[in-house]
Amino acid sequence: MSEDIRYTFTPEGDCTLTLVFEELYYELEADPASVSFGSVTPDYTQPEAKEVSITNNGNEWVSLGYLSMPDNFEITWPEEPEWPEMLGLDPGETLSFQVVPKAGLDVGRYSETFTVYANLMAQPRAMSALTERSAEEEGYLWNTKVEIELSFTVRNRSNGSGGGGGPALYTLSFETGEGSKVDSVSKVSGTTVDLDDYVSSREGYEFTGWYNDRETTEKIGSVTLRGDKTVYAGWEKADGEEPSFDDVLPGHWAYEAVEYVNGKGLMSGVGGGSFSPGQPTTRGMLVTILYRMEGEPEYENTGTIRFTDVNDDAWYAKGVYWAAENGIVKGVGDGRYLPEDPVTREQMAAIFHRYAGYKGYDVTAQGDLSAFTDAASVGDWAREALIWAVDKELISGMGDGTVNPRGTATRAQTAAILMRFCETVAKPQQ
Repeated sequence: MSEDIRYTFTPEGDCTLTLVFEELYYELEADPASVSFGSVTPDYTQPEAKEVSITNNGNEWVSLGYLSMPDNFEITWPEEPEWPEMLGLDPGETLSFQVVPKAGLDVGRYSETFTVYANLMAQPRAMSALTERSAEEEGYLWNTKVEIELSFTVRNRSNGSGGGGGPALYTLSFETGEGSKVDSVSKVSGTTVDLDDYVSSREGYEFTGWYNDRETTEKIGSVTLRGDKTVYAGWEKADGEEPSFDDVLPGHWAYEAVEYVNGKGLMSGVGGGSFSPGQPTTRGMLVTILYRMEGEPEYENTGTIRFTDVNDDAWYAKGVYWAAENGIVKGVGDGRYLPEDPVTREQMAAIFHRYAGYKGYDVTAQGDLSAFTDAASVGDWAREALIWAVDKELISGMGDGTVNPRGTATRAQTAAILMRFCETVAKPQQ
């Protein structure tokens, strides 16, 4: 919270009038922010409700509201007002509600986000909006919000008990790129899931459906679960602008990122109207991109650092030596840099981590990599950087539970990481 702003007016007389203007500050906190009810078998007894507290950490009274209740959990407020917006909190005040999974749920994993808003308000044209997905575009406004993650599993009796011989339970995940989150669902083996029941939204784009592949070339309408499965959202630019490249069209998962980096002059095509999104990003390309982000400052190699495989007249030479002298990149030993080699995902994380440190941005790493099945294969030298990149959502998993640290980073993936870095790391600190 910023300090009070003080204005002093001194009239001609013998008195002084001081006015104090306090800047309004809105912040809600949920404790706990994540509530898990574990797992049970079918015909379960409804678990005991858990309490979640909402605290107003701001300096202004707020009303609490929500757009929709969870589908599979019951929320009970201490008193049920005629309208949810009538629940209010003074600064420092806390209000608690009870949450419990609904009774009689089918076998599956249930994961939902319950969002509580401060001073939720609908504009007159927005009275028909029913969900958060369309809230902003329909005209809903709020000062701040807090999200509570809810989870509960109804497992088949055979899972974890060693008997019963029932069908396995599999998870369907939805990768939406820059679109709104769609919670994963879990069903028993052989269940067919109608994908029309799941929709994401994204400002300035139309949702075109779900696809079987990340490149969004194979559209599907349903999935029969025989194992864990990930589907990918397709997007089409709503304003009808012509795409910059013939091979990255609206609906491609990286379309927005490619247009973004191209528009900012960070990455360009490879000729013939193509971007080559699946082509690996080389170590020379990546430092050249960072050099462009710096505005291509005047630079002359002092000879302090010299790589035997980087000639001074190479197109990437200035970027390589600028990055090396500023501690952003290192060689691979034997006096070499390997500029034409593909950059791996862990190398990219390390380079962006060092670049962020060079810029003075926050480089503290929170969390760990335990969510990924191949976490043990991450190099010790890159672990902290990769934790930071995952925490900042620059790099995510591959959809199969792995982070693939030694896999090559494609040009499309690099474009997406660049856009996220600019928007979520650099912009807030500028």
